[in-house]
Amino acid sequence: MKKRINSVQDYFLPVRAFKNNNRLYRYKMFIMISFVTALYAAVFFPLSYLIHYDVAFVPIYITVVLCVAYPFLMKKGVRLVILVNVYLAGTCGLMVWLMLTTGGLVRCPENPVFLAVLPVIALLCINRKAAVIWLIITLGILCAFGIATIYGYQFPMAMEKKFVPVFETFSFPGLAVLLFVFVVIFDNAKNAALGKLEEQNKLIEIEKEKSETLLLNILPEEISNELKQTGKTSAHSYDMATVMFSDFVNFTSIGEKLTPEELVSAIAEYFETFDRIIERYGIEKIKTVGDAYICAAGLPIPTTDNALIMIQVAFDFLKALDELNEKRNFRRNVVFNIRIGINTGPLVAGVVGIKKFAYDIWGDTVNTAARLQERGETGRINISGSTYDLIKQTYPCTYRGKIAAKNKGQIDMYFVENIPQGVLS
Repeated sequence: MKKRINSVQDYFLPVRAFKNNNRLYRYKMFIMISFVTALYAAVFFPLSYLIHYDVAFVPIYITVVLCVAYPFLMKKGVRLVILVNVYLAGTCGLMVWLMLTTGGLVRCPENPVFLAVLPVIALLCINRKAAVIWLIITLGILCAFGIATIYGYQFPMAMEKKFVPVFETFSFPGLAVLLFVFVVIFDNAKNAALGKLEEQNKLIEIEKEKSETLLLNILPEEISNELKQTGKTSAHSYDMATVMFSDFVNFTSIGEKLTPEELVSAIAEYFETFDRIIERYGIEKIKTVGDAYICAAGLPIPTTDNALIMIQVAFDFLKALDELNEKRNFRRNVVFNIRIGINTGPLVAGVVGIKKFAYDIWGDTVNTAARLQERGETGRINISGSTYDLIKQTYPCTYRGKIAAKNKGQIDMYFVENIPQGVLS
């Protein structure tokens, strides 16, 4: 049944009805109101003839014809606001005529009841301004009839007294059914609108989640929240954070043998593996620069065990690298090995600029970590003296001595050896 009603409505809908959902609902409502009114009036057409209610015969006939014609005129391109106002004016005129010729407000009360529905139809099919206008018109008509009745004006009764019970027996139940149908039409439109709104809200929520996820892939959660709340972020100083640089060995020479697409695909596979590892430990990825992968622990939320955690991350990098290289060798893909440098110390972190936000870190601690990576060896974890002091009770290390680093002079460097069994769970 519902599908048939929808197919009938769709048949009469003009192209302009589909410009937005609000307009579409208004068009559909008026189509249903027109046909229901025509059906209601058609019931009283033979009844008026049988009870010799002559003053109603012609107006009801005209109402039936017009209400059937409205959807066809709509399909031909007549604007909705014109059709609705013609419907309201015609219905209003019919009710006024029947009240003038059939006892006013008192002796035929179903007419003023139907008259009171017109502002609601104007509200749902046009807009609030039209509804207010039709409300004023309705109140004016009802007040005029009321005042006339109070002052004793006797409205003529065009219906024979013996037929009044028959007419009311049909009219009141019919009016109740008609009003119920109107309420159902309005309720369906409301539910459709609410359903559409709920659907739109779900889409908005999905898009919001996508935006949140994208933002969190660019900035740490704390920085993201600060940016959303204040529209800007400030740099933060950290007394102790641990920075790790990893870099592919012989990247340039190996890359020269690959196409750009093959090179990017290879880097992506390695970096995606590293991303999953640091996500597991809650480490902050800072950025990738070419073949260098940079991450930091102990920020944006300060921690005291960031050096220990970063060493574990570094060992997981090496283990994952071996497993990935084994798979890539089996597929006969090019493989890479890495050097790792880790340093612990104070630094500054934050977002700078107003476009293309990026969370970054600055300070001597960062520069030293880069130099440690440069002076490391393939498959080894090269750390500074400051990091060594924080992890030496947990991880065995080999002192390499003071080693010259670019723009840093002599730096104490240590290799972290294999993790003893059971050191960390």
